[in-house]
Amino acid sequence: MISVFKNFYDRPVSLNIKELNIFYKDLSVFIETNPTMKLKDFPNSIVKKYSKPDVKKALSQLYNHKCAYCEQKTDLTIEHYRPKTKYSWLSLEWSNMLPVCYNCSRNRTDKFLIKGKEINMAQIQFVDNSLIANMPIFKNEQPLLLHPEVDSPENHISFDSNGNAVGRTEKGRYTIDVYSLNRDLLIQKRSSIVSTLQDELRELVKDFFQSTFVLNGDYFVSKIGKDFENFYKRLYKLQSPTSEFTSLYRSIWEKDLIENVSFVDDQEYNNHIYHQLLIWKKIFVLNRNKLIKTKFKSAIVGFELQNFEGIRHISLSEIDASTRWIFLTGENGYGKTSILKAIAVGLVGRQKADDEARFKIDVLSPSTVRYRKSVDDKDYYDINQFIWQNDMYKPYTSLAVYGANRTQMSDNYKNPSEENVLDSIFGEKTELLNVERFLIDTYDRPELKRKFESIVIALKKVVPQLSDIFIDTSRDILEVKYKECTEEGDNFLPVSFNELATGMKAVLAMVGDILCRFMINKPIDDTRDIKGIVIIDEIDIHLHPKWQKALPTLLSDVFPDVQFIASTHSAIPLLGAPKDSVFLKVNRSLAFGVQLERLSWFEENLPNMLPNVNLYI
Repeated sequence: MISVFKNFYDRPVSLNIKELNIFYKDLSVFIETNPTMKLKDFPNSIVKKYSKPDVKKALSQLYNHKCAYCEQKTDLTIEHYRPKTKYSWLSLEWSNMLPVCYNCSRNRTDKFLIKGKEINMAQIQFVDNSLIANMPIFKNEQPLLLHPEVDSPENHISFDSNGNAVGRTEKGRYTIDVYSLNRDLLIQKRSSIVSTLQDELRELVKDFFQSTFVLNGDYFVSKIGKDFENFYKRLYKLQSPTSEFTSLYRSIWEKDLIENVSFVDDQEYNNHIYHQLLIWKKIFVLNRNKLIKTKFKSAIVGFELQNFEGIRHISLSEIDASTRWIFLTGENGYGKTSILKAIAVGLVGRQKADDEARFKIDVLSPSTVRYRKSVDDKDYYDINQFIWQNDMYKPYTSLAVYGANRTQMSDNYKNPSEENVLDSIFGEKTELLNVERFLIDTYDRPELKRKFESIVIALKKVVPQLSDIFIDTSRDILEVKYKECTEEGDNFLPVSFNELATGMKAVLAMVGDILCRFMINKPIDDTRDIKGIVIIDEIDIHLHPKWQKALPTLLSDVFPDVQFIASTHSAIPLLGAPKDSVFLKVNRSLAFGVQLERLSWFEENLPNMLPNVNLYI
């Protein structure tokens, strides 16, 4: 069972608004003239208007001719997510229809448990689009049955190496039970798929390791054998939505169900083979996405975001690993902040999202595992691709995230918590870590002099209007002071942080927070050695146009190995973007929710663009 994205507003002809209005009118007349009768007595000839050929065809094509629940390609019938025995008034609702095979339908009957309060038809206003399945009034029922067009089934159901469907959540377990997704025939088919792939891999391992040599703890880390490459290529393609048992193939890939098996009796050597297979799988992915050769060691190279705030489904792939800036632009209220939040939540975990949300963020970063030296290369294998998804999250820790309000500093700079990294963009805590406190605490300490000087240099670079940042020792209490200068180089009197202009405070506080998170309390003395990802909402806020244009380059000069993802209402920051930046326009519609459009034309013509360019045409 996988997520499917149906346009709830683009109905087949047989379910158009005219047909629905006739249906609603007939329903209203029936209720008025038959007040004592139950909805199940509503004339079947009216209810069954949903079973027209164009409806069946549209559903079948949308689901790649597979059952919505067991994913078998077989004869399908139209079933209602909310059963028509209880919800006759949803019989013609496009978002309530699913293609289901005979066996799944027979097992389900009309089971539909909810944890919330059941909807009373009197609560519904029968107007255009009032019955869409993901409307709040329907979601408030809190149904336990998964809806592939509203929920993210991958968050709730996975598979083990024996072909069993495993419920990760209460909704997953209930859905498995209702549709009997562990019935004997299904387990046999899924188990056969897993065991066949395991046998194929065993043969490849046997031929390779016998014909080559025992590696004695060394690994092939710079290339993959042709046979193994073809094997992983085929397995990767089988994860396509057009395949039977797509979700099983995704579990096989993501949970290493075929690599983590017994190849030989010697456990130590078996573990060695397992790690070698994982390396080859990583090399296949890196080669496929053209990421194997890069000097940039921490970057998002693709993402898929589902069911979060106004986002139903957006994805972006083939982002070059050398991309140091990704910009989001679009009208107010179109979803730029929602996308930034989703990426951030996808990197650190699900604590800010509900069970419907699903995030896959592809991150290129140094491997957390250090393998022994390669037999065919002098370098270590130090590139890994992480995919954060559902309950397999491992928080990405080299991350800083900023909302639009970033002019205040707290009293603390030590030990920034990974748990509060999202506070700024969610507006729960807008005070940032205080780099001034670090400068004061480390003032005149020889062992930290290099780090102190590097931080001061970084702060001065990102604020060109400052000629100096120093510790004022003229009073009993040490204080950080800032000396502004004119374009001609004339200095003004020193001032404190709170006396600076709002734009200066916003940049200094944000960059100071980055330094606290990535550099302080870590063995890093130079900002150029910082590696990670920084997300910034409304990077242009409070800044003069000249500074808006300069800031992306200034930040990249200070943090050359940091990837920035930023939203902006202004075209001016885009004009100052470093080479090979990615520009995305955010759109929004009733039918599809928040959507992304890559502005390739802008990327190609960036050197010739002027500040008055219209990005919204």
